[in-house]
Amino acid sequence: MPAYMSLEQVAKLLGISERTVVRLIEERKLVGFKVGRSWRFDQADIDDYVRRQKLAQQQARSEDDEG
Repeated sequence: MPAYMSLEQVAKLLGISERTVVRLIEERKLVGFKVGRSWRFDQADIDDYVRRQKLAQQQARSEDDEG
């Protein structure tokens, strides 16, 4: 059975506010689901978000180097 992370745990892990985590969910950049009033997150979804962020930064740097 997978262990899910709370909103507070994800915010701390990513070094951002809880409100920013909710905004990322609203913008469909981060996947989460609600259990009652509480947000829950699968570690794999958080890892995927971080991978996409890293890739976007690497692509931006490559474009800067080419320009």
